[in-house]
Amino acid sequence: ALDVAGVRVIIGHAAAPLERAGASWRSGDHEADAVIVATPARAAAHLVRAAAPAVAAELAALEAVSVTMVTLAFDAAQVPPPGGSGYLVPRAAQRTITACSWASTKWAHWHRPGQVLVRVSVGRSGAEAAADLDDDELLDGVLADLSMQAGVRADPTEVRITRWPASMPQYPPGHLDRMTALDRQLADAAPGVVLAGAAYRGIGIPACIRSAHHAAAACRRASARN
Repeated sequence: ALDVAGVRVIIGHAAAPLERAGASWRSGDHEADAVIVATPARAAAHLVRAAAPAVAAELAALEAVSVTMVTLAFDAAQVPPPGGSGYLVPRAAQRTITACSWASTKWAHWHRPGQVLVRVSVGRSGAEAAADLDDDELLDGVLADLSMQAGVRADPTEVRITRWPASMPQYPPGHLDRMTALDRQLADAAPGVVLAGAAYRGIGIPACIRSAHHAAAACRRASARN
């Protein structure tokens, strides 16, 4: 779809900090009328530091915690029928798992005949140690929790462990007001440079889509002014 739309995708190159180039912006060898910075907040801070140092300082201060996703496949005959789409574990009862999704029930495209796919989340603010366990220790903890919490006592037929360091944004009270002020600061200091992504106004896919539409509209306005 990107190819059809005439988009040029460049991979394997680190993005360089943004610099003014007349009415445009330059990142390394690449120049554009407007730029959407769609990275985690600390990476965004690095990219905008030269253009908007005060904004960069605010971005660098935004907290994010490390999480690990563990995806498991089980023989459906050995697993109790899932109820609902998953569950959250209250903080007081957490050991390893913080949340669990019955993935093959929740998402139709994950359904596999004869299998149950489970996706669990490990790690949260104030309790990141479990996400730092090695793979074997992490899997043992996850399976012990699934046995106790959901009656899943089978061995998985497949396991995938995906680690996301410093990836889960944390929103303290007043976060949205802080982001509104930050957007204004960035627009004043670096017109045409716009932030988008999970760090700002919601981590779910719908929130990120809204962020993308908002950023694209801001870039169109900036390009029209130029």
